[in-house]
Amino acid sequence: MITFHVRCRLRDGQLPAAEPAISELVARVQLDERDAVHYSFFRSTRDPQEIVLVESYTSNEAFLAHNQSPHMLRFRARFTELFDPATTEVTMLQGLAGFGREWDGAPEDNLAAAG
Repeated sequence: MITFHVRCRLRDGQLPAAEPAISELVARVQLDERDAVHYSFFRSTRDPQEIVLVESYTSNEAFLAHNQSPHMLRFRARFTELFDPATTEVTMLQGLAGFGREWDGAPEDNLAAAG
């Protein structure tokens, strides 16, 4: 398995445009890419402009196919409009231990639930 942690910052005022673009991308990956094992975007609670993506694939070939998919190419075409590329950090992760549970990816008010 190959996993990446991607961190980037939204450009000022771009959250309303970024949310549907991210949701569309996630839906297409889920429907069209069987070898995408995990694909989740998160918004930082410390910095609402910071977006984090965690993505895992069964193989390097699956990751390369994802990068050439029509939905990823559409998203990439809008990336500099929505995000500041200078803030993008990509880290490849090596698995040590873990497990996964079914999760629908629906936004939740985790702060209220924890509080």
